[in-house]
Amino acid sequence: MKKYKSKEVELIILSWFNKKKKKITLDQDFLNENVLDSFDLIDFVIFLEKKFNIKFDPEDLSNQSFPIVKKLAKIIEKKINGL
Repeated sequence: MKKYKSKEVELIILSWFNKKKKKITLDQDFLNENVLDSFDLIDFVIFLEKKFNIKFDPEDLSNQSFPIVKKLAKIIEKKINGL
């Protein structure tokens, strides 16, 4: 499995938002600011799990850090590295 640094993960996440024509910053809460609807969120989670070969636990998805790109990248980096 490829190892990613959190900066690489951030860029991949931002590119997904760009492809969906959604504007977002690294520190913006994309759930509470209604950047994604429920269908987008499902698509996003599936994309991340496939791209990084990880599985999110329900606790990950309810974590207050999840909807913030910069913090989400760190969660993903930890999962990739088995931490």
